[in-house]
Amino acid sequence: MSMTAEQWQQVKSLLEEALEQPHGRRAPWLDEHCQEERIREEVLSLLEAHSSDDFLEQPPEAGPELVAALRPESLIGERVGPWRLVEEIGQGGMGTVYRAVRADDEFRREVAIKIVSRGMDTEQLLKRFRTERQILANLEHPYIGHLLDGGTTSAGLPYFVMEYVQGMPLTEYCDGNRLSIAERITLFRKICSAVAYAHNNLIVHRDLKPANILVTCDGTPKLLDFGIARIMSGPGREGSEPTVTMLRMATPAYASPEQIRGGVAGIPSDIYSLGVILYELLTGHRPYRLPARDSGELARVICEREPTRASAVVGFTESLERSNGDVTVVDANSVCRVRDTTLDQLRRKLRGDIDNIVAMALRKEPHRRYESVDQFSEDLHRHVSGLPILARKDTASYRATKFLDRHRWGVIAGGVFATLLILMSLVAIHKASQLAHRIEEDHRLATSFIVDIHDSIARLPGSTPAREAILRHSLRYLNGLSGDAGDDPAFRRSLALAYEKFAELQIGVSSGGLGRSAEALETCRKATAIREHVASLHAADLTAQFDLANNYLLAGFISGRAASADQRRNYDQKALAIVERLVEADPRHPGYRSALARARSSLAYGLLYEDKWEQARVHLRQALAIHAEIAAEKPADLKARRDLCLMHYRIGSSYVQSGQPGHAQDEL
Repeated sequence: MSMTAEQWQQVKSLLEEALEQPHGRRAPWLDEHCQEERIREEVLSLLEAHSSDDFLEQPPEAGPELVAALRPESLIGERVGPWRLVEEIGQGGMGTVYRAVRADDEFRREVAIKIVSRGMDTEQLLKRFRTERQILANLEHPYIGHLLDGGTTSAGLPYFVMEYVQGMPLTEYCDGNRLSIAERITLFRKICSAVAYAHNNLIVHRDLKPANILVTCDGTPKLLDFGIARIMSGPGREGSEPTVTMLRMATPAYASPEQIRGGVAGIPSDIYSLGVILYELLTGHRPYRLPARDSGELARVICEREPTRASAVVGFTESLERSNGDVTVVDANSVCRVRDTTLDQLRRKLRGDIDNIVAMALRKEPHRRYESVDQFSEDLHRHVSGLPILARKDTASYRATKFLDRHRWGVIAGGVFATLLILMSLVAIHKASQLAHRIEEDHRLATSFIVDIHDSIARLPGSTPAREAILRHSLRYLNGLSGDAGDDPAFRRSLALAYEKFAELQIGVSSGGLGRSAEALETCRKATAIREHVASLHAADLTAQFDLANNYLLAGFISGRAASADQRRNYDQKALAIVERLVEADPRHPGYRSALARARSSLAYGLLYEDKWEQARVHLRQALAIHAEIAAEKPADLKARRDLCLMHYRIGSSYVQSGQPGHAQDEL
């Protein structure tokens, strides 16, 4: 016996709510909320189909009673408040959107009215609809669609009234108007400002895509459809109401890996979706070629496969389904034509900074993306302005840790064991300090140990507590050894080196650092005390003096991170005084000259932060002269040439920052 339309609506309502539950709780939840055996069995069968591997591969045929039950009834010509519905302009998961005009002829105005569809008015969906209405009421931004009114129809269906946006979907607008890369970035940053505004008001959109962003004829973007958005309880935090999204609600092509997995979709998910949008805006392609029906393969692609770099994908040919359902072939010619450029020019514009910016927004791990949409937008601004960007290409060592990630705790345990071995070695070697060659061996071993831990364990996601424990116990051992080290210079240098490496790990010299400036400065000062003591006892030992100068430069760097400009300047000046004496003693020593350039550069950076542009450039030019000498002596040395180019770039950037871009061109 077939079901009635009312029974199908009950099945649909229960299925929607059951899918909100954790997988293992769905059947028990259904037992509690459905007493009618036939309906419960139907919902269970649909849940089983949803969980199967071939879900979506062979969609079931809908019977006539189901089609009739789910077909939305036309409301064209109906009156809603003072408005008359004149045209259906869109349908979503919860309701239908109509274009409407004033019914009372008091004045002429067009609006968009969203009404919950008959049959979708379940408790869960009504709650979602009211949430969307409240979200829009809280948002007042020039690039977000404005809420004008709301209420309930005579049939008891909730609705809200919004400004009617006459515009085109984002990608269609950009291609139709043949916007350049620079123009697309400018428009995208306007969209970022709208999303950032929503985030600042504790709203996560969770379904950002070109179809939800209309652009008017004058180039104004309007962010729409907050249907699956959520309100957070505080900045950057998810509230008590879960933000777990379902693949069936978000759009897979623009969904983040955590959304695909059914995890928490917060601000990082919106940043990821914006990254997909930017990728498509600039390249005409999407980051992945997604299978049409295999949901398991789709999840694997988004969660595991790295996207092709933007500068490379522009030469590819593929078929893409647009927001209106049309399928178009995208190739190099079509991409370049609507961007008013050539393939070589487009690749040059995207290569480097843009590649890295897009890649950072699309990182699989939420914590490795931009911290905020504002930061994402600012990096684009820095690129356009010729300033250094935050985004950096993944290193080989990071890619190696992706393998180690699968064995996280084993590696960490190995790191702890290695730590104990090294520290025990320090004790044993100290007791046998008469064997000088063993002490030098320990010096190298300690250095190697710290670097290895820094490059592997420090970069493992989620390992911060373990890393902190390693540091805490290791520092306790080092502190004990420091008190018993005596005046053995080789052993003291080993201790100082260990302290310095731990300080680097604490401050975050690399991406795996813990970012703790106060603790790092305290640790570095212990090394400073040792270096100063050894240098005072062995004033004629140039190596001891050189080690002290490098320590001062590290302490200055950490002081700068701790926002202590005076301390940084003091350390940098001490380092400069030492290396000037070293260069005077041995003018051709490459290490001494490089250290002199670094000391000059470090002093300059401190002055740049204080807007003392001319004083800073004096030091930068002196550093430039040193690098020019080294590069002239070693024309085949890539590092020497890179250092020289980098110094020109930094001088040029200082002119840009001080509002003198004309002078910057001479350097760049």
